[in-house]
Amino acid sequence: MQAVSGLKKKEIMKTATELFLEAFNNPRTPRSEEYKEGCLAAMRSKESGRTVNCPYLPGTASFDAWFAGWEEGLNKWAMNIKGEI
Repeated sequence: MQAVSGLKKKEIMKTATELFLEAFNNPRTPRSEEYKEGCLAAMRSKESGRTVNCPYLPGTASFDAWFAGWEEGLNKWAMNIKGEI
């Protein structure tokens, strides 16, 4: 079993998909699809250890939204690893 940030995958409390569904299937400020894609991409990248590239062109609103979502995804994943969510 592959280690993820010092933990085995089975020891992580929630998967990327579970975290994503909790984040976006509950009442919150609406976010664009690009934002949601970035958020999920960050968590899946951390979960799998694979590099993910932004699919949008730099300088576009879609690029900015994707990276804003990426930041949320990284924060949620870090909280997950610490057992805070």
